[in-house]
Amino acid sequence: MGRRRMKKCKYCGSTPRRGHGLCRACDARPKAENVRRLAIHKAEETLCHFLCQKNISEANIETIRSFQRLDDSKLREFTDLVLEIALVKPRKRRRWKWLAENHPEIMQRVRESPSFDWILDEADLEGSYSEEADEQFEIFPEF
Repeated sequence: MGRRRMKKCKYCGSTPRRGHGLCRACDARPKAENVRRLAIHKAEETLCHFLCQKNISEANIETIRSFQRLDDSKLREFTDLVLEIALVKPRKRRRWKWLAENHPEIMQRVRESPSFDWILDEADLEGSYSEEADEQFEIFPEF
């Protein structure tokens, strides 16, 4: 039995150098910077997961508040917005439509934030669906 080869860099997930557990870019950076970048990445993933959950609980809100202590301006903006959404509308059902109707200032910040590109669809927010889109997603066509 030999040593197992690392398949991914332990900090960024890219292909590592042969015989190392790190890629060239992560190997060139100081370890503290790599750890900080990994913590920021995991925090962003967790925040996105919270937005996809059925309910954002009090424990989740405390976790969001703990992410505010990380020193990254982009993450802080994303964290503040997710915390505001969690406090105003913790339940997922019709969250975006409800926010658009009752808190347009939050929805405006969400639309302007590049961190929310993956979750937003303008048609979902405005409630304007075309008949062609409905026909494309129709499971059982009418006979």
